[in-house]
Amino acid sequence: MPITATSRWVSSPLLAVLLTGCPSESPQPTADPALTTAVDAWHEARIADLKSPTGWLSLVGLEWLDDDGAYSIGGPSPKIPLPRVAAQAGTIMKQGPKFVLMASEGSSITVDDVAPTGPVELRTDAHKSGASVIKVGETQFHLIDRAGRVGARIKDPQSPARTQFKGVPRYPVGADWRVTATITPHAEPKLIQVPTVLGTTLDEPSPGSLSFELQGQVYTLDPMLSSKGLFIVYGDQTNGVDNGTYGGGRFLSAEWDGEATTVELDFNRSFNPPCAFTPYATCPLPPKGNRLAVAVTAGEKVPPGAAKHE
Repeated sequence: MPITATSRWVSSPLLAVLLTGCPSESPQPTADPALTTAVDAWHEARIADLKSPTGWLSLVGLEWLDDDGAYSIGGPSPKIPLPRVAAQAGTIMKQGPKFVLMASEGSSITVDDVAPTGPVELRTDAHKSGASVIKVGETQFHLIDRAGRVGARIKDPQSPARTQFKGVPRYPVGADWRVTATITPHAEPKLIQVPTVLGTTLDEPSPGSLSFELQGQVYTLDPMLSSKGLFIVYGDQTNGVDNGTYGGGRFLSAEWDGEATTVELDFNRSFNPPCAFTPYATCPLPPKGNRLAVAVTAGEKVPPGAAKHE
């Protein structure tokens, strides 16, 4: 799923269902030093990715380009504002599905690290080659396509979210949260409806249902396909509670070769969606059936300063 894993936060009534209930008491996790070492290494790599100059913490804006016409880039009254860019760096002309950039005279703007010598048609992140990256000094942006609606996602390495980042709290690593799930293929190709924080719904292919046991109970989740296997958006009874997890659910990835009948799910590697760190992401929410009636006290907790979504 193209969630490379980014829009301005829009509150959604869909979130309300994620904020009910309180986590039940969970047993102390079973220690496994080797597992703890592996999960810690995974988490360090994730934090490094978050903190990179173009990671999720660098997001500072999202401007939707809904109407045909001209969109100024930077300057005193920009339609696409860029931090510390005082003079207009260029203009994007929107005409239907096309977005064409024209640089201002003397501007340092680049498209894919090349200074334009004339009009340049921009790609969105829906393009097979990925989005065009427009840079002016340290700041940059690219165009995202969300169900046909296109916006400019703006990044700045000097974002306060990045420069003041205090890390992400986690639950203790426990071997009990690493389970083997059985994948049951759907009899017919299936699209699951995935709600988003924008109030829209995405139809994503799902190869089958995952069934597994936690604390003596059997649960099921519908995964989506990803470049490395399976991607899962799920909710549980820790969502939105004090010292718990993010109200909009969490993500989990699992390796799968497309043929195996079992998949390892390590809930110790449950991680926050981008919307837990920035109001400018367009996160999916748990689809129907992916809200577990158990407190998954494993993986990442809600980060400091994250919005509480009602």
